[in-house]
Amino acid sequence: MIFAGSELQIHDLKFGRGVKVDAEENKQLQLYALGALNQFSLLHDFDTVLLFIHQPRLNHVSEWALSVNALNAFGERAQDAAAAAITTAAVADCEGAETLPIDVFTSGEKQCRFCKAKATCSALTQSNFNTVADDFVDLSRDIAPQISGAKERINACDTAHLAEVYSQLDFIESWCSAVRNGVHAELEAGRDVPCYKLVEGRPGNRAWVTTEAAEATLKSMRLKKEEMYSFTLISPTKAEKLLKKDNPRRWSKLEWLIFRSAGKPSIAPASDPRPALIINHENDFDDLTAIEAESLI
Repeated sequence: MIFAGSELQIHDLKFGRGVKVDAEENKQLQLYALGALNQFSLLHDFDTVLLFIHQPRLNHVSEWALSVNALNAFGERAQDAAAAAITTAAVADCEGAETLPIDVFTSGEKQCRFCKAKATCSALTQSNFNTVADDFVDLSRDIAPQISGAKERINACDTAHLAEVYSQLDFIESWCSAVRNGVHAELEAGRDVPCYKLVEGRPGNRAWVTTEAAEATLKSMRLKKEEMYSFTLISPTKAEKLLKKDNPRRWSKLEWLIFRSAGKPSIAPASDPRPALIINHENDFDDLTAIEAESLI
């Protein structure tokens, strides 16, 4: 915490590098700030709150400013949410978590990312099933009304639905990975998982027990160097490390021999700072009207 006149600053150091965290609308930081206001508001008059996230291993610093009034409004909402959570926790503690309805649990990528119960959580399972349910036919119901107009829909691309499903792919894939790891962990612990078992996988690649002994044995067979060793030219990256700093003139002679292929187009959210690629397929086709006109001349 830093007190700068009427400004309260909250700085949070995050040493991980797996997930980039931003300060804007960060609930954890706002709770820290509420705690600071509660403790020091009698000693200082604050008008503005400045929240910081520092992630040195990602070379990332994020900041977000809000008024004390906006922070207190968030605190009221958080208080109501905390009261509801305490009530739910009390019911779960007395009657068991399995007695709670699924809609009490709010699954999502952020809140489920590090959850150890991800593989066995019925709420998360149902959430993922609901995401993809509209893309499948329910065989337990009358099929005719479900497939009516199917031919017309084949060529229709609902990009809004496609975007909605795509936004959930990483979340669903992380759940799939958690389920795979969960089944493997159960089997590895010696517990039974119906219909599945552990078997020995493919053996690893062959390798010399000791490289020195293998090299000496091959030399005793009087093999040629080109038969014993595989030689490859060093990469541009290694050449740069070797020459650029100590021998810049030599490095300049190599630079023109280096090329780098363009990156392949990849999907990114609209908020990504990189400019969008301009896709124009008109140049990929010939103008048939012009060709026909030339043939008539």
